Amino acid sequence: MKENTNLKLNIKNKLIVCFVSLTVISLLLMGTIVYWKVVIQTKNDYMNSVNKQLTEVNTGVDNYISLIQEDTRMLAKSELLKQADSRITSYVDKKDPSGSVQMTPLTNNPYEAEVYNTFKNFKDAHPEIQSVSLGVETNGGYVQYPASARKNGYDARTRDWYKLALANPDKAVLSDVYFSSDGSKSIVSLSLIKDAAGTVKGAVTMNIDLDKLTKIIKGIKVGENGYIVLVDKHGTILADAKNPKLVSKNVKELNISKLNDSYNKDTSFEMKLQDGKKYSINVEKQSKSNLDWNYICFIETSEFMNSAKIIGRISFSIILIFTLLSIAITIALSRKIASPISSITEHLKLMGKGDFSNEINSKYLHINDEVGDIAQSTSKMQAALKEMFIKIKTHSQSIDEKAEDLYSSAQFVESSSGEVANAVQEVAAGTEKQAHELVEVTNILTEFGNSIQEITKTLVEIQKNQKQLIMLQMKVITI
Repeated sequence: MKENTNLKLNIKNKLIVCFVSLTVISLLLMGTIVYWKVVIQTKNDYMNSVNKQLTEVNTGVDNYISLIQEDTRMLAKSELLKQADSRITSYVDKKDPSGSVQMTPLTNNPYEAEVYNTFKNFKDAHPEIQSVSLGVETNGGYVQYPASARKNGYDARTRDWYKLALANPDKAVLSDVYFSSDGSKSIVSLSLIKDAAGTVKGAVTMNIDLDKLTKIIKGIKVGENGYIVLVDKHGTILADAKNPKLVSKNVKELNISKLNDSYNKDTSFEMKLQDGKKYSINVEKQSKSNLDWNYICFIETSEFMNSAKIIGRISFSIILIFTLLSIAITIALSRKIASPISSITEHLKLMGKGDFSNEINSKYLHINDEVGDIAQSTSKMQAALKEMFIKIKTHSQSIDEKAEDLYSSAQFVESSSGEVANAVQEVAAGTEKQAHELVEVTNILTEFGNSIQEITKTLVEIQKNQKQLIMLQMKVITI
């Protein structure tokens, strides 16, 4: 009984292990694939969203700069500035012990005062502009609103911004990051001024404060904690939403080696920064932009992983639920399969002990699968064995009866042999009775011959019965 229990448990356990393993492995594989697909898709969706934001940002910045450049062209074409000449104060020959000469446009030539007031009105109407200035070709003169002291010997014509305007006489251009003489950091929109005859009269500039550009970039929300760094084609940081102190510094100051050579092309990578957080860093070069600027977007990888983690937890919860369900279903199925097998096994053991009195439970005979086939075959085998053993029993009884007959014939022969011996002795004793005794001997021998024939028939029948018994034994062995 103990062996049967172990067999039953082994079958059930094997079924449970097989079905549950198959279910769990399939669900884990599916869950893992779904999880990583979600991670990749979430990241792609996140980056697509960021790219759309960057496109909108670029459009905004592009429009912002374009408007300033348009304003610069408009001022350069004004009749007032086309009259620029030596009436604008020159600082070429001016010196002050302090090293800087104060600018006093309102007390200088009335023309300079008018230009100064025009710049003031324009600046007040456009707060995004840091300053407006004019450099004169005639004498290197210079006027700016708001007024700012000039270094001794200041000559506008020698400044980089003025040379850039001369190199682009027919359009408004942007300078690289520019450090003005007062130490402020800006980029300059400038346009060359020419009169009706095409004579160069000077250059007008509008300084764009990089701090204001940083405020624009900082106002853009990139995820929860993401931020943007704006760099120009030289790798100079124009705006840094996280660390404004890096504005005007080279991109190398970010201490990200991969950006040193890739800040000017589209690229994407992940790395852990000095704050200990892992970021997805994407460099986006806006192809439709009029500006040769690049956006470096920093996004904490944990942000787009959060959605994937939530879906991952849901997936693994589903896996756990289905695992428990599969275990319950497998236990039920294994019992249904193992129970009839165990019952048939027990029945076969009883048959092995010679007990053919019990029949297989009829419910197992009607199972429409391989287990039912086993039960039906076992039942047929039992019936065949019972019939065979009945025949063996019948033939055994017949053999016993024949053996008894043979024993009786043997006794008769023995008795007849004694009589023959006595008759021979009597022949030897008296010749008179010889003829009479000889007749009797002849009769006895005739009876003895008949007995021998009877014994021979009996032996032949025994031989036939023995052959039948051997054939039945061979059938038993075959079954």
